[in-house]
Amino acid sequence: MKRTIRMLGLAGLILFGAVLPLQAQSMSITKGPFRDGNLGLSLGDMAGFKFEKGTFYFDLEKGYLVQYRPPHGGRLCVSVYPVGKESVAEGGDSPRLLEEVRDIREALQQRVSEGALSEVRTVNDKVITIGSDAAAVRFRSATSSIRAGGENLIFQHYLTVYRDRIVSIRLAQTEPSTADSEIAFQRFLLEFSQKLTALKTVRNVHHTRK
Repeated sequence: MKRTIRMLGLAGLILFGAVLPLQAQSMSITKGPFRDGNLGLSLGDMAGFKFEKGTFYFDLEKGYLVQYRPPHGGRLCVSVYPVGKESVAEGGDSPRLLEEVRDIREALQQRVSEGALSEVRTVNDKVITIGSDAAAVRFRSATSSIRAGGENLIFQHYLTVYRDRIVSIRLAQTEPSTADSEIAFQRFLLEFSQKLTALKTVRNVHHTRK
């Protein structure tokens, strides 16, 4: 996989609870919250999801990944990384996110070819809005059903663009997911969206005062 998220680990890694391989210019923290000084984003326990580890490069411009333990099992990872050299539109409608979804699917299919996964099936791929009014964030949502080691897994992937960075939220849980686990995930997405929109509000006020 070609872009920074590949460097941060294949999406398939979260299905098996693998630890992000550390590189010479990276380090991990195991006590939250994880703070992104560039965006002003603080990631600690949220909506019942427990902070487990944040792994980042000393140059935050290269991206980072934060791992969570969901309240109803599975794994959740949030990663933030640059979109590349060119600026792209913010939100979940960006064509750049279509490339990300395609690349993740290709990576998962490669895992099938290698025998690590038995089957990968696309359930949906759409743009949705989390939150309402000023607290709303548009995400591209892609869900896959994955069979691995005799177990069925559901892999949900939500992406948006903010300040020329891709924000990726990935959840893998045993299928079928329960109503409680889905409600918990939606609460996480809502709280995360509120964090992003709060950053946008502060940013807009700052620009207005200039």
